[in-house]
Amino acid sequence: MVKRQRGSAVYPQFKGIGAFPNKQKCAGYIPEHCLQICKKRKERIKFMRDLEKVCIQPKYNYCTGEERFTFIKLPKCLVEDEGFVELSMDAKLLYALFLDRVSLSIKNGWIDNQGRVFIYYSIKNICVDLNCGTQKACKLLDELEKVGALERKRQGLGRPNKLYLKKMF
Repeated sequence: MVKRQRGSAVYPQFKGIGAFPNKQKCAGYIPEHCLQICKKRKERIKFMRDLEKVCIQPKYNYCTGEERFTFIKLPKCLVEDEGFVELSMDAKLLYALFLDRVSLSIKNGWIDNQGRVFIYYSIKNICVDLNCGTQKACKLLDELEKVGALERKRQGLGRPNKLYLKKMF
């Protein structure tokens, strides 16, 4: 395709409505980037039709791939039990994140001399995962420790604390 000056028509020989009377005549004049956009649009339409075939509502945003089956388990007792009323929802969510991390610790073999599974979860990770500041992250850890859901062991030398989750239910 020929490079054009700003403000000039793409195809000066064709002007106005009906300039391309049939597809064969205009097929050679479609720019490459327009063809790519059309191809993506056709792929999207095909994807939406495939969703409709399996009775999925295409209006809603569905996760695709691995993230579709990624979830965090929140123990029901943390929500229903009266003993945890004073525990904030953020602390409950943090406990659920810790429970999720326990399965990873078991796979890694992070078990102490007493046979207890521990996790590493730095304050920086808590801040990123809960979208909060360091003061709030420390407050949430203190809250879980106060209720008896968590035990922290300091390691010192700039290393993250070992966190032991206690059974709350």
